[in-house]
Amino acid sequence: MRRDSLHVTLQFIGAVSPDQLASLHDAAATVCAAPFEMVLDRLGWWPHNHILWAGCQEMPSRQRRLVDTLSQVLLTAGFQPDSRQQVPHVTLVRQARCDGLPTLQVPIRWRVGEFSLVESFLQPSGARYRELACWPLQEYA
Repeated sequence: MRRDSLHVTLQFIGAVSPDQLASLHDAAATVCAAPFEMVLDRLGWWPHNHILWAGCQEMPSRQRRLVDTLSQVLLTAGFQPDSRQQVPHVTLVRQARCDGLPTLQVPIRWRVGEFSLVESFLQPSGARYRELACWPLQEYA
């Protein structure tokens, strides 16, 4: 994976029309949430899509609140976010072949201070991403 494509997906929406995109942007802009730190402390592999990832043993509570808040505003705006249980992770390698996974020797601490609306493009060489909007996470008053 290229450095500029590393990300954590909070909600997957799928294809949207230009009108829906404007509504999606407006809904996401209403989200208020606090910054948090993710601790990537394990490696995982999904054999069905050959993805090697780094993830958290436990989702930070502030990340859970951000995901829940985002889900609620999206539902209110008429979107159907993916209802599958989120596994907080960062994709490291696509088309990976794994016979066994090493232990992540040193946890990676990732300070999360913003969230983005991102468009993805699937290409034979892998996924490409384009940030459409970004909102800061701020401590509550």
